[in-house]
Amino acid sequence: MIRRFCAYTTLRNLRPFEPFFVLYLLEGLQLSYAAVGGVLAFERVLTGLLEVPFAALTDRFGRRRGLIAMFLSNACAFAIFAASIWAEERLLVVLLGQLVFGVGEALRTGTHKAIMLDWLDGRGEIDRATAVVGLTRVFSKSSGGLAALIGGALVYATRGFASLFWLSAGASLAGALLVSTYPQALEGEWTRDERSEQATPPSLLSRILSLRSLPGLLALASGSVLFEAQIKLGLAYLQPYLAQSAEALGLGVVGSLGALGIGIYYLVQGLAAGASSSLSAPAVRSLGGRGPALRLIHALAWASLTIAALSLWCDQLWPGLVAMLFLACLQNLRRPIFVAELNALTDPYLRATTLSLESQARSWLFAGLAVGTGLLADAWGLPLVFGLLATLMACSLAALSRARSSQGRAAPGEDP
Repeated sequence: MIRRFCAYTTLRNLRPFEPFFVLYLLEGLQLSYAAVGGVLAFERVLTGLLEVPFAALTDRFGRRRGLIAMFLSNACAFAIFAASIWAEERLLVVLLGQLVFGVGEALRTGTHKAIMLDWLDGRGEIDRATAVVGLTRVFSKSSGGLAALIGGALVYATRGFASLFWLSAGASLAGALLVSTYPQALEGEWTRDERSEQATPPSLLSRILSLRSLPGLLALASGSVLFEAQIKLGLAYLQPYLAQSAEALGLGVVGSLGALGIGIYYLVQGLAAGASSSLSAPAVRSLGGRGPALRLIHALAWASLTIAALSLWCDQLWPGLVAMLFLACLQNLRRPIFVAELNALTDPYLRATTLSLESQARSWLFAGLAVGTGLLADAWGLPLVFGLLATLMACSLAALSRARSSQGRAAPGEDP
């Protein structure tokens, strides 16, 4: 099953269009930064509205089925993006694609991690959660980096973006076939033996309400929400950041060597980020627990965003690009540790729902900031955007510092 889990993350991240999507909106559709922020926010708002109810449904009636539906929805969305290139009203078609993609993402968030945690729990190996999630992220980020390199080559060779979307759609269809091979026992609560017992399990609403009383959960989740929202925005603005760097060297993007340069950068970033995921469990052991590890990662992320902002402000792009590369590594080092820590506080029946609640909060924050930072970028440029992201990252560190230090101790068996 671990091989299939890794194959899932590989296929889900074979999306050659992602490193070029913001550039497609800026150059292909000639949108302003504010309009780009609105397009990105539209998908996140939709996902935020749907992901918690969808996660509750997949927890109850079938996580495997939800992931198959996600892949099929994404394949349709990518086909719509490809069609938008030839449409008269391209922005409306892109928004339709974002709508379909948002539905797919709402079906995904937290679901596959819940499947992995269920499988480990059933084998009595839940202490391996950090290592297993970290291993899947190695494949996830490495395949994302490879997809970026392929995407750069396609943009250079075809002088357009359509092939990126079609290739992404094909990978999604392959993902749907893969998930269909998962055992039915991994559907979730719908297949649990406990449902045949006489005792009535607690209602879904009572379980969700009980999350409020879990010690340390609010501080942990709020710190994660702030962290991930800033990372996602920073990596979105990395695309025009890279384009500016290519132009400074006299290179364009579409049909030029600048596209290959962007692809190579994302390949290096993906490989480095994937390797960082494999270090999550050793980091927990060496730093004395998950809590100290998370706090150190948040502090380093704040420093990285600060360097990126200063680099742009001083018109010295290369230090900022190195800092953003390091930031992607920190994100992937952190996520397996966070998932293991959140899982330690959560009702097993609500794994997908709890992860989706955290993801929903990220969606709302990302949506608001995407529009706000887009307006800020149009008015005053990217340096102030990265300065704002660095300030909010400091807030994530402050929120995480309120979490109880005792919750971060590493489990004795927590190793690869």
